[in-house]
Amino acid sequence: MSGYEWIPSALSLSRIPLGFTVAICALENQWKLAFAFGAVGLLTDWLDGFLADRLGAKSDLGGKLFDPLGDFALTAGMLAGLVFTKTVPWSVVWLAVAILAAIWAPIVLGKGGYRLRLVCEGLAPLYYLAAVLGFIIIYMFRAFGAGAWWWLAASTPLAIITIRIKRYRLAAWFKLLKSK
Repeated sequence: MSGYEWIPSALSLSRIPLGFTVAICALENQWKLAFAFGAVGLLTDWLDGFLADRLGAKSDLGGKLFDPLGDFALTAGMLAGLVFTKTVPWSVVWLAVAILAAIWAPIVLGKGGYRLRLVCEGLAPLYYLAAVLGFIIIYMFRAFGAGAWWWLAASTPLAIITIRIKRYRLAAWFKLLKSK
């Protein structure tokens, strides 16, 4: 034990205030700050898993509660900032809720059999990946404008980071899905 095992969980939980901060910055028309806090949230999502591996600090509490809770808070904060500034319509919220319900209901309720729950567990990180990546690109656009085409080049590393965040979870899911 190195005494630093608490850091990955703290990073996961840090996405809760980061999500609120992104929304508040967007509401205050501080798009560059909103983008920066969103990018930091994305970085903490990668870093918590990386450090949990390196420090031998993986736990059910961190991996099954804190990380998904932090993911949800960051995604909800980013979405709230976009919706309440009328950047995206409310229909996006209803679509997001419908997708989340379809993904999480079989997992939470334990209904539909093992294979359905397995498929839904694999869709959860894909949904998060698409949502956060889409939202962060919209925040970049709002922060730096349509005339700043360099944001497209800047979004490529963010896309790569986002994909790397969930790649181990997705790889394990595909392997498990094939074996069943």
